[in-house]
Amino acid sequence: MSFGQKLKTIRKERRISQTELAEASGVAQRTISSYETDLSIPRTSNQLRRIADVLGVTPADLVSDDDRFLISTEEVEEKVEAKRLVAELTSLFSGGRMDEDDMDVLMLSMQQAYVEAKKKRRNKKTS
Repeated sequence: MSFGQKLKTIRKERRISQTELAEASGVAQRTISSYETDLSIPRTSNQLRRIADVLGVTPADLVSDDDRFLISTEEVEEKVEAKRLVAELTSLFSGGRMDEDDMDVLMLSMQQAYVEAKKKRRNKKTS
């Protein structure tokens, strides 16, 4: 069972609406909805903890085996941002909103940013 499925199941068992959970946890209702539909996952362990507290469970009770990566906040943020970026780029490229020259410039810029980021990581590891 995914994080979103567990969240929704436990919330309904507790007879708490998304709005009530949002207000009590300080997480936007729209965000709770996106969690329950597996469109996103908590970006910080603090968000996960607040939601779990309101539901009267531990964060581990909400995290599925597939969601083990949630434990590392930095990894979660990177994965969510990467998924969002890929979705936006796919939409941008297939939607015909950019001409081919602009798409080529964007791809070259992304490749250059990727190469530079790899170099920085490599340098950090060797330092």
